[in-house]
Amino acid sequence: MEPRARTTPWAIAAALAFLATAGAVNASTVTLTVADAPSQAYSVSGQGFAPGSWIWVDVNDLTDGSQPVHGPDAFQPDANGAFTRTGTAPFTCGHAFQATAYVDNQVAAVSANVTPSCAPVPVLTLFVPDAPATGFTVQGTGFAPGSWIWITVEDTTAGTKPVDGPDAFQPDASGAFTRTGTTALPCGHAFQATAWVDNQPAAVSGTVTPACQVAVPAITLAIPDAPATGYTVRGTGFASGSWIWITVEDTTAGTKPVDGPDAFQPDASGAFTRTGTTALPCSHAFQATAWVDNQPAAVSGTVTPACQAAAPAVTLSIPDAPGTGLTIRGTGFTPGSWIWVDVDDVTDGSQPVHGPEAFLPDAAGAFTRTSPLRLPCGHTFRATAWVNDQAAAASAPATPACAAAAPALVLTVPDAPATGFTVRGTGFAAGSWIWVTVEDATSGTQPVDGPDAFQPAADGSFTRTGATALPCGHALRANAWVDNRIAAVSTLTTSGCAPAGPVLALSVPDAPGRGFTVSGRGFDPAAWVWLTVEDATDGTKPVDGPDAFQPAADGTFSRGGWTALPCGHAFTAKAWILDQVAATSSSVTPRCAGDAAAAADPDATAAARAVLSSLQSAPARPDHRVVIGQALRGWDFDQPVAEPVTSLTNAGLPAPKLLEVDITDFGVTPEHDQELYGLLLDHASRGGLVGLTYHADNPFTGGSVYDTSGVNLPELAHPAAPATAAAIRWRAELDHAADVIRHFEAAGAVVFFRPLHESNGSWFWWGQVDPAAFRSLWQGVFDYLTKTQGLHNLLWVYSANRNLGGELSDPTRLYPGGGVVDVVGLDIYDDDLSDADPGEPGYAAMVALGKPFAITEYGAGNWPAPHDGAVFLPNAKVIQLIKEKYPNTVLASAWYSSDGDNWQISDKPDPAALLLDPWAVTR
Repeated sequence: MEPRARTTPWAIAAALAFLATAGAVNASTVTLTVADAPSQAYSVSGQGFAPGSWIWVDVNDLTDGSQPVHGPDAFQPDANGAFTRTGTAPFTCGHAFQATAYVDNQVAAVSANVTPSCAPVPVLTLFVPDAPATGFTVQGTGFAPGSWIWITVEDTTAGTKPVDGPDAFQPDASGAFTRTGTTALPCGHAFQATAWVDNQPAAVSGTVTPACQVAVPAITLAIPDAPATGYTVRGTGFASGSWIWITVEDTTAGTKPVDGPDAFQPDASGAFTRTGTTALPCSHAFQATAWVDNQPAAVSGTVTPACQAAAPAVTLSIPDAPGTGLTIRGTGFTPGSWIWVDVDDVTDGSQPVHGPEAFLPDAAGAFTRTSPLRLPCGHTFRATAWVNDQAAAASAPATPACAAAAPALVLTVPDAPATGFTVRGTGFAAGSWIWVTVEDATSGTQPVDGPDAFQPAADGSFTRTGATALPCGHALRANAWVDNRIAAVSTLTTSGCAPAGPVLALSVPDAPGRGFTVSGRGFDPAAWVWLTVEDATDGTKPVDGPDAFQPAADGTFSRGGWTALPCGHAFTAKAWILDQVAATSSSVTPRCAGDAAAAADPDATAAARAVLSSLQSAPARPDHRVVIGQALRGWDFDQPVAEPVTSLTNAGLPAPKLLEVDITDFGVTPEHDQELYGLLLDHASRGGLVGLTYHADNPFTGGSVYDTSGVNLPELAHPAAPATAAAIRWRAELDHAADVIRHFEAAGAVVFFRPLHESNGSWFWWGQVDPAAFRSLWQGVFDYLTKTQGLHNLLWVYSANRNLGGELSDPTRLYPGGGVVDVVGLDIYDDDLSDADPGEPGYAAMVALGKPFAITEYGAGNWPAPHDGAVFLPNAKVIQLIKEKYPNTVLASAWYSSDGDNWQISDKPDPAALLLDPWAVTR
């Protein structure tokens, strides 16, 4: 449901160099699209090009003869001979532009002329009234509707910036706006306003100099509340050159504690500020008088400073590295006062925490503020609490200690046919004895086991090399041992393989699944191939394929069939060319239904196996059998991500056991990543479970998850060895997922991983496809994350959509097999949690797959939106329907609320009815 677009950096240019194949241009056409000013975006689309040909594109300015786009980055069209190229360039509005596509340095196609129109130019006007009036007005026209604008006003006379507007706003539909302010700008100074869009000045006003008029002298008196001391008198409207002196009278006691014989003159604008350190008693009423020529020229209002029990105080607490977070505590503040907090890095002068979110202390004048920010160890920090733009209290300096660097290991293996390896280490204790092993995660062997113990250098580093030939294409990991314990582990390294012969892979689903998939790569595209699948257990050949076929242009293929291969038997696939065996797959033995207790990943962590075992036994328990989950709006920067949880715990209720976000929620900003990781890792440390779904972009087009064009799933079957541009993009997506998952594996957290969900629907690019192709895609994801990336904290969740009718909506049709799935589930959006249209496969068919069953997403009927879950699917009804209709359910996860639909647990009546039910499993 509801993915967010994420711009994924595809660093693929170098990887595409080997894909070139010759092709001819035939009936080619090119279309140029240029956005109207002030945008500089453009798009060039082509059709009718020869697949495999290399193309580059120029865009020429026919008006002035320039060439804003010159495309040296040659590229290939897709299998249909089409392409789309986008970018930004300095296109001048009103000029005529034309795109040209070149193949083999010959013009292959030319677009029609395009002339972008000229949008209105932003214009800014500043109005400042003459003194003694105050305030200002800024008016703008010609701005882009929907753009975010903020305003500064600069005093070009004094070189200051009296107005710097952090309150960004949008213009109206016509691109106009009016902004006003009450800042008093000094008369006689020259001012200029600037409108900023995207941190760039979009428009500058003319210069305005307000006239100075004769003003009536006025003064104000400010006295801080006790136990602070001192006072401030400010005056305006005095005659420049006049001599002034100040008195402050205590009207309560009838005394004059301040009587100023030190006469002074105001500044050129007739203003002044005078301060003093006299301690004026709290609860007394005071009044200031300004005297000119022994006559009272102005009298202030009455000020009565309040008496406080204690001075405000602030403490700052920062954990030593490698800890994260900080805590600021305050006492002695006035209840009802608005406070905000800064943390300054005294060492480098930066301000890592700047708190614009003002807050109130509690009734006792105390507060506690926390942040997940990681502050650098060894630096000195100080926290300051501000009240009314004045520093009310500052903490003592805090300097977090730097822990010793953790040992780290790097394994380097040359590509075949070179041999040998290198292991480098850092952060080891000088004087410790170390020995190194290298493990082959692919074959489960240990080709290097180093009995020659050694010591690191004085700085804790070492380099060890060996001549052992490690097999190409295997995933390898180095371990450093100290005192018979593993002190550091390298990341998985896969050595490259020199060009080799054809490779074949066989996939057979576990019982009660049926069918098989054979995938190949490295074949001659011109060869005719036919396949057999042989049963080594009983000596039969259940599949003997007379339908010869040719591989794709890149030498790959994926073939599937519905033959039911008996579980427990060992099968191998063979590819035949000219009656000769060209390649043989490794042996595959599908598990029988009785083996369901094992995790799909044979190297799953003990924690993952324990969670899976608990889920498998849950339906037999009298209570504590349904894990309660809640999806979070991890993409939403406008509200706290944890709000659906804290609103429950603040009410004294337990938190949901499972919290789920999307992998696309990560990688937007470092600060947001810190917030998400901090929330989920804290949840896991309290016994919670983490869920990750993935609304990945379309790797074939670069479009969103909803872009279903250009899809050819067999290209993505081998992410460890991508052979096309789409496959390279897909591996980059999976690498991003691996980076996210690794944060949780390092903390020992179990992750419910839900990729390629709702595949029986038509809305995502991987949906409603050939079953064999989908299983091949799933198997590739499984192998890449578990074997190549070495991630073993995952429980693999096959999550289909509720059956909406029709053959392709059968939730079991694309089931990838028990060997790569731990949990099966349905996403159900219906007022009565109906899992299928009448007579269609649903809950019963999913349970029959022999895996724990989950309601992986639920909400009230989602059409028409908004459909209020608080009314149509309240919490009490959810647990009632689970008990009545789906008693084998082991997990039920509510989707987040949006657009007023009130789907999340905290937005619906009586969350206790769900969270405190005897069947519920919470954190």
